Amino acid sequence: MNESGNTVGVSRRGFLGATTALGAGLAIGGTGGYVVARSGICRQPSDRAWQHLKQLLSGRVLRPSDEGFTALVLPNNLRYSGVLPQGVARCMTADEVSKAILWARNEHIPLIARSAGHSYAGYSTTNGLMIELGLMNGVTVNADTSVTIGGGARNGDVYGGLKTNGVAITHGRCPQVGAAGFLLGGGIGFSMRMNGFAVDAMTASQLVTADGKILTLDKSQNSELLWASRGGGGGNFGVSTSFTLDTFDVGGTNTKTTVFYHLQWNSKVPQVARKMLDQFDAAPKMFGSRMSIRAPSVKDRQSGNGELTIDVLGQYQKATKDDLMAILSPIYDIAKPSLEDIQEGLSYWDAQAKLDDFQAPTFFQEKSTFVNTNLSDDALARGLAQLRKWPGTTGKADLRLFQTGLQTNVPAPDDTAFVHRSSHWLMVVGLYWNDIDRYAPGRIATNLAWQKEFYADMLSAIGKDQSGAYQNFTDPTLQKWQTSYYGANYRRLAQIKDTVDPHRVFEFPQAL
Repeated sequence: MNESGNTVGVSRRGFLGATTALGAGLAIGGTGGYVVARSGICRQPSDRAWQHLKQLLSGRVLRPSDEGFTALVLPNNLRYSGVLPQGVARCMTADEVSKAILWARNEHIPLIARSAGHSYAGYSTTNGLMIELGLMNGVTVNADTSVTIGGGARNGDVYGGLKTNGVAITHGRCPQVGAAGFLLGGGIGFSMRMNGFAVDAMTASQLVTADGKILTLDKSQNSELLWASRGGGGGNFGVSTSFTLDTFDVGGTNTKTTVFYHLQWNSKVPQVARKMLDQFDAAPKMFGSRMSIRAPSVKDRQSGNGELTIDVLGQYQKATKDDLMAILSPIYDIAKPSLEDIQEGLSYWDAQAKLDDFQAPTFFQEKSTFVNTNLSDDALARGLAQLRKWPGTTGKADLRLFQTGLQTNVPAPDDTAFVHRSSHWLMVVGLYWNDIDRYAPGRIATNLAWQKEFYADMLSAIGKDQSGAYQNFTDPTLQKWQTSYYGANYRRLAQIKDTVDPHRVFEFPQAL
């Protein structure tokens, strides 16, 4: 392992049975596929081969010496910024994606698809060919108010397309995140308690498979692949080039019935957190929240200000400030917030603009689990104790709780590939650091060890009421990821993978 935690080199399976090119064209024979070469040696196609790819894609191929290459390939998690592709195929159509896949197989190099580069574990990096979908970013609201989203659209593109039509889907708050990865892994957001996970609304998709076929996935065609795409995770079955989802009505700009709130507490944190968990858990389905309990920085502790901080934000749809205060008042009775920003009478999309989170690339690792009850007193106490023990980086650390429940739990665990259907909260132990931390001897290793202990302690406290991890918050250190991400659906997903990609062209360390 190198310092980032990347596996160096290509696994043995990646070298076995390499595909055999049939002549100079793109027909593929043989039986082989490739794993992503995380770093290290990778076969290098000739300049003539790269020129051929440019001709196939109307010239939209970037090489390392080209302007814009570095910015385009930079991943959001900088732990994996050292893994660089030999070239980037910027595809505009499903047909071009097909040609790029077959070219990579013909040239015997690994490939990876990327919509925005926000894979937590760096699984959208490669030192082979990156198939980049950013030019396929169309968002169309159809006559039946469903929405069709291009495979390279980012959340911000989706927001813009939906806003003008007064409709929405369950969506995140980071405009630069790729919609494809968000959707394929489940899709959480502040509306999920009322409308379910994003994948619950997916009715169709288009997929380009390892053999270059362009498939339509819907209830009458390739329905098993559609089932797998609704929570089976990005990059497992092929390259998704479009998605169609049902929307829900949120009204136009004159429908001002959403309340936005952002609050912080740094006193009586244990009591405030306990009451907050209870109040929020009992709230109506129109209420959505994200609660973060942050560890004090080393600098703060050294200055004598070593308090934990609760930071909570969210939205309350079809509500007023009085409705929100009915939930918050018992918390305010314990302690008044040190920061209070409550705005009522907003349109849905104006409220979302206040929730937007533009995250610059940084170094991080997150470890997650779904919690099937409200958090117990013991679990909360252990979490606060662990936060106070944080060794410290120049970044941050927190215990984060995304509120799930209600409509997210209506489908059965096998109705979609997304198996997590009994939770009240999605809990995350988050750790962030900066480049400077890498030059402090042992700092990153010490913090990662603390995070591992913290996570294990929380799982122990939650016990049988925890159920797996969120596949979109990919954890490269997770041991039993198969059942943690997919539960009882794993076997069915693995069979679909074997059928659609028998030679494992689409491969990465936690591929099905």
